[in-house]
Amino acid sequence: MRLEFVNFVMIISNLFSNEKIKTFLLNYEDTIFSILAGILLFFILFCLSRNLSNISKTFSQDILEFFVSEIEDFLCTVIGKGGEKFMPFIATLFLYILVMNLFSVVPFFKAPTSNLSITLGIAICSFFYIQYTAIKELGFLGFIHHLSGNLKVPLLYIVVLPIFLFFLHILTELIRPITLALRLRSNIWGDDMVLAIFSNFGLKGLFVFLLNYFMTFLSSFIQATVFSILNAVFISMITKKEE
Repeated sequence: MRLEFVNFVMIISNLFSNEKIKTFLLNYEDTIFSILAGILLFFILFCLSRNLSNISKTFSQDILEFFVSEIEDFLCTVIGKGGEKFMPFIATLFLYILVMNLFSVVPFFKAPTSNLSITLGIAICSFFYIQYTAIKELGFLGFIHHLSGNLKVPLLYIVVLPIFLFFLHILTELIRPITLALRLRSNIWGDDMVLAIFSNFGLKGLFVFLLNYFMTFLSSFIQATVFSILNAVFISMITKKEE
């Protein structure tokens, strides 16, 4: 029973008699698709952003303005005042993951987000961005104070409890990218595997296959949204100053 769809990288690799080239293509097929997703996203956004004007005259500009406005409103709601400045990062994260996820419903393509190395790479990038943002917003001492729990407690607890919370908070920060990567990878990998399994039943399983095909399409948006929302929440948790 086939558990994975054939993609064009597999087909191209079979055209080569050189085992090194074939092995290279198969080992890096997810990386190839992730690069392809970035190129495709750049091309789409480049086409949509051409000939922009102060007053919208095209449907593509209406789409861009609506998308940017919704993301900014959402970030201001989650993060608070000044949340719109994180829009480029969150929007890029959402669109890039979405394009990669949608590759799972395109014939002869493969969703690179079904590979843990890809999702972990994205999660690590977001981890470093969040830590950099926290230091920039709070200052280094403010960042250390945040990791220590922002405590205002009696002198008795001034040393022991902050040190405990400091290491606990560091552990939490390190675990977050791992959970983000595992969540995204597991969901996309599971969707791909279910589609591949039902494709083996032919016409008998056509209805169930089409139903799961639609669910996979919907899941691509949901998983990209969840990943982006969690990053927005993490930014909110680490940058909000205690009032």
